Amino acid sequence: MSKLFTITLVLLCFFTSAFSQTASLAESVEYDPINYRFISGNDATSMIQQDTMGNLSYFGQGLASNLGMEVIGNNIFCVVATGTSQFDPVKDINVYDLNSETLVTSISIDNALLLNGMASDGVSKIWVTDLRGQKIYEVDFSDLTAPSFQEIAGGAGFTSFPNGITHDATQNRLVFVDWFLPTIFQLDLADNSVSTALTNTGTTSMDGIDMDSNNNFYVSSAAPTSKITKYSNDFSTSEVLDIPGLSNPADLCVAKEINMLAIPSFQHNVILWRLDNTSSNTNLIEIADININTFPNPSKGIFNIEIKNETWKEVHCQIFDPKGQLIQSKFLKN
Repeated sequence: MSKLFTITLVLLCFFTSAFSQTASLAESVEYDPINYRFISGNDATSMIQQDTMGNLSYFGQGLASNLGMEVIGNNIFCVVATGTSQFDPVKDINVYDLNSETLVTSISIDNALLLNGMASDGVSKIWVTDLRGQKIYEVDFSDLTAPSFQEIAGGAGFTSFPNGITHDATQNRLVFVDWFLPTIFQLDLADNSVSTALTNTGTTSMDGIDMDSNNNFYVSSAAPTSKITKYSNDFSTSEVLDIPGLSNPADLCVAKEINMLAIPSFQHNVILWRLDNTSSNTNLIEIADININTFPNPSKGIFNIEIKNETWKEVHCQIFDPKGQLIQSKFLKN
């Protein structure tokens, strides 16, 4: 019996067969809609970008991003660990220019112990969780030359170990997951009060959370099994996505502009999953498993697709434009 695989080509040629780098230590990932690329923190001393031609390369020179990331306009905001030990405080946020790929500014949250998840209002505000310190900070980058911060959650009565966090603008709230508890919390930005959004998810080791264009939530968790769960905005319904190959999914990202979910599988690769049909397991894309070549590249509309894997007898190939619109759909025989 022939085997059927689905490969999604975004921007005509999203993957190529030769990589100079590998996104093998990703803990977080963000989408840059201006330059049509995903950027991931790869290890202690480098960041990886995946451009529109499918090439993987370093983002800047010696730039680091260890945990949460957010893109606002022409900048990417990154939590950076500057210590030499895993027990050293992680309290720095670096801002890099997406065009020049250089450092713009940085800020240190003085009392932070382990900055982790990050969310933004898309304008100038960043919210970042402190997992070890059990706090949430709001950082104002209205003036990049003099950013400021304030603690908006923590202290007595705050029992959460906050990890991934996202901004729900329609409800004027932050929604965040807990690393140890099976609970999803929400913070009302009108008065900074914290309450429970979902008491028992049935999972722990929740790392990332993000929203799609329809205000649904996607949550990554590692225990009791690695999985991605989709929740409605009021958490009344849920669905576990059938995404094979997950291993400790970390701080995921929803790229709304191209309707794609990017999942950094910690200590492994970034998995890209189209959100058109979340119930179909043929939508899986894992960078390490794709070994294809398109040529000529770029082209004027006619190009060849070479798949270097003799076990694939039949491939369903879909081509999307930068806006996520389907251009062509073909079944290719070996």
